[in-house]
Amino acid sequence: MSWHCFPAEIRLTILEVLLQDGCSLADFATVSREWQTIIELHNFSRIKLRSSRLADFGSMVYRNRSVVRYIWLCLELQEYDCTECEPQMEDPDLLRLSDADNALIIKAFQDLFSELSVWEPDGRLLLDISVFSPSDSEHWFKYLAFESDIAADIWDRDQHAKQPMLVDHRHGWIAGNRNSIPTPAAIHKVFEEIMEAGPFDDEEQEGQWWQQLPLVPAVTGVLLRQQNRRRWKPAALALMFNRLPGLQEIHYEPWREWLDLQQQWTDQCQCRCVSSLFTTTAAFQLHSWLLNPLILFFFIALRLLFESLSSDRLRRLVIFENFDQTYSASYMRLGCDPVRIPSSSVSRAVANASLTLEHLSASFIVDASQFFHAWELSWKWLNLTWLALTSQLLVPQERPRELDDMLQAAAAAAMKMPNLKTMEIWNGDKGLAMLFRYQRAKQGQPAVITCRGTWELTLRPLVIQAWDSVALMHDCDGHLVIKELLEAGVCIKSHGDAISRLKLSRPVIRPVSLRQIQMEHTIREGYKPIRVMHNNPNKRPEFSIYLASGSNNNAAFILKHVHSSIFEQSQELKQEFGDIPQIRHHVDVDEGQNILVYKFAISNVLEMINDCPPLPLQARKTILKDVGLALENMHTRNWILLDVKPDDVFIDWIVNMENKFCLHKVQLGDLDCALKLIGSHLLNHER
Repeated sequence: MSWHCFPAEIRLTILEVLLQDGCSLADFATVSREWQTIIELHNFSRIKLRSSRLADFGSMVYRNRSVVRYIWLCLELQEYDCTECEPQMEDPDLLRLSDADNALIIKAFQDLFSELSVWEPDGRLLLDISVFSPSDSEHWFKYLAFESDIAADIWDRDQHAKQPMLVDHRHGWIAGNRNSIPTPAAIHKVFEEIMEAGPFDDEEQEGQWWQQLPLVPAVTGVLLRQQNRRRWKPAALALMFNRLPGLQEIHYEPWREWLDLQQQWTDQCQCRCVSSLFTTTAAFQLHSWLLNPLILFFFIALRLLFESLSSDRLRRLVIFENFDQTYSASYMRLGCDPVRIPSSSVSRAVANASLTLEHLSASFIVDASQFFHAWELSWKWLNLTWLALTSQLLVPQERPRELDDMLQAAAAAAMKMPNLKTMEIWNGDKGLAMLFRYQRAKQGQPAVITCRGTWELTLRPLVIQAWDSVALMHDCDGHLVIKELLEAGVCIKSHGDAISRLKLSRPVIRPVSLRQIQMEHTIREGYKPIRVMHNNPNKRPEFSIYLASGSNNNAAFILKHVHSSIFEQSQELKQEFGDIPQIRHHVDVDEGQNILVYKFAISNVLEMINDCPPLPLQARKTILKDVGLALENMHTRNWILLDVKPDDVFIDWIVNMENKFCLHKVQLGDLDCALKLIGSHLLNHER
């Protein structure tokens, strides 16, 4: 039957299924002109662009420019080995990007901007910029993932894919768990500053280089996601944004500084820079800063950055300052506060930049209390429809009066937002999550205030009265308060888990970044070794048998590193006897490290004989029966055990309230000596 004999709806359904399959589609484009059109539209809508392909990029997409909606500029730096993964802090040359890496970045921007400058603005074009080394995930930071920006409905299919168990004693990984935190030098390696010490002679020369890049009006959005540990200078970002006159949205996910002095210096620069931009004392402040050339450089750099963020063309700004408390712990002796205290100057700068925006989300880089304290009576957010901010006041029973003041100030600011649809103030960390949300309703219906979190948030009368006024201004009929207490069993391992549980109305971080944060914490926890059950006789600790806890700390496991032949045989045994309850099998594996994970058994028969009173007769009969059933099933399928010992028989048991011994489970395990007979010959049969 000809393809065109099918109805158009069926043909379209078949092609849609094909596009969602995840397979390579290049060959299918040759089937017909119809297939070619649809497949090219799919293939060219999202492009991953490495520096090695930039030279051919223009000719590659020339015919399909109009369908390109997303470009991932994937700049892979030089790889490095263990001699460089933890550089000496005393050698500044080892703490910077190499000249070759900086040259690669410069060449990439020159080539890309030159090509994109001739593109006509045609709808939405996102530029996603990633700078990393493939070696970053091979040493201390094995949980790092470098992925394109993928919508949640795409990556959800693979969200629960099994993660490998990590073992690398040199870099602090044992049995899937990181048992030591990276050193400051190792952390600094992946947080290097881009173009910090070259290839330009000074900042003026670097600024001139950015200014000579052609304008690219086709780009409407920029993504700088948290997977980019390496830091962009504020001046570089400001100059980059200024080459994009069509820029409408920015998703910026920087990391906090790891030294308090550096953080204070940055915040001080931001404070003076922003106040000079928006007050009448700018000339005096600028004059005082000219006394210090380094301060002047920061002043100019940050002024340019905030000017670029305050542009009338920008509509959506999402800033998410990421953090990791294990990194902070590594720098603690060098002066790093475990909790980043947002600067009021930064909060004011973001507040001022938001006056022309439609959407603003600022997480952890500002505090809502400072944001609402900074606004002036003359300010109006005429375009703002969604506002999301974090606040450290949203913690249980800490500072209720300050929390009330903040929520009332938020309501006062909302009175200056005539088009506001949703305001969300939230907080999240390990074991902590809280959301306060105001949602405007249709005319004549009540507005909705939602309080969702790990504890009950009390709204006092003055707070309720303030938000009643907001609802009235928005033509709503009063308001409805909904309180949702997260279930007691909910496990919040990180701020990423908190975001997922709070169900904010819009993403405050890119979905793929949220998934990465959650997966990083899950992978780092892995199976946590508690103690060594049996030391390896050859003094090789990686082959010792460990007692470990799971990621939820509610279950115990045994981690056993075995030879590859035993690992393969264990897999074969599980496949053949997985349905036999009297045979003990592993519940998880790490194929790369040949590690088998077993559920912890309370004891074995040998331990019971040596350490406990004689077992009841019925328990002994049950043990013999279950071991016999295990052997019978193995013999039926031509498997034998060359050695069966009491410590190979694992049992789970309790003593009940009546002081009676109750046997729950008996399993024959440690099948390393199992052997499968091939054919009809006896074992050791000589022909």
